[in-house]
Amino acid sequence: VNDRRASLDEDTEINPAMRSLVEKEFRRGAGIPIVLFPVDGASIPDTPRLTLVIVDPESEWTGSETLREQIAEWTRLRGKSPRLYPASLVWCFKKPGRDLRDKVELWLAWKRVAQEIAEGTLGGDCDRADRAEVHSKVSDSEEAAKDDVWGGYRYAVIADSHEPAGLKAIDLGAGHSSGGETLCGRVIIALKSQA
Repeated sequence: VNDRRASLDEDTEINPAMRSLVEKEFRRGAGIPIVLFPVDGASIPDTPRLTLVIVDPESEWTGSETLREQIAEWTRLRGKSPRLYPASLVWCFKKPGRDLRDKVELWLAWKRVAQEIAEGTLGGDCDRADRAEVHSKVSDSEEAAKDDVWGGYRYAVIADSHEPAGLKAIDLGAGHSSGGETLCGRVIIALKSQA
């Protein structure tokens, strides 16, 4: 598993898998429109409807000045035009750290090991118990990665003229995918609790 993990390519395997997992978890049961991983302010529609903007897992909410300024600009402007509805955007950021990346790498490595066992390319004979254990590791590592999407994406950032750079960050707290809620619902509950 460690050998397979070390051989994973960041651009073609790890990052696409992280984005796909984040997209899948946010889309599941989504009750509001979602914009995934915008590259600039022009790619986010200007609509009066509450919209959840999911920031790429490579970006983390550190509260840094440059990040605040960029998000504030994208909230105020769509391309070069002022937004009519900046308050309709809710930015969702991942907390700082490598947890999600590490869990996705482990999941991909276990998947590769399971695939190699199924194809017979992994040296040595594997009995049924070994195969069952590998499949169990694949599903356990996938669940751990899903949980980290829930626990990792813990900052909702909204327009607020009374805050620095015109943005207010709301800490959603730790989340868990086994709860009966959705990620969108979790964000909406936090917004309601903050009035």
